[in-house]
Amino acid sequence: MAVNVDMESFKKKLEFLAEEERKHEILLRKLYAQTFPGEELIFPKEQVESELKPVASK
Repeated sequence: MAVNVDMESFKKKLEFLAEEERKHEILLRKLYAQTFPGEELIFPKEQVESELKPVASK
C-alpha cells in the first residue's frame, strides 16, 4: 500500500505498520512452533470481505 501513496508522512506510517506486522508474524510463528512442535502451520484460504474486494484485487 505504501508504494501507492504520495504523501510522505502517510507512506512512512504505512511502512512502520508493515514492519510491526512482520515482527508479530515472527513472534506468532515461534509461539506456534513451541506450542505444537513438529506440526505444520496451515493457513486458511484468504477471505476478503465484499467491500474490500475491489481494493484487494489491486
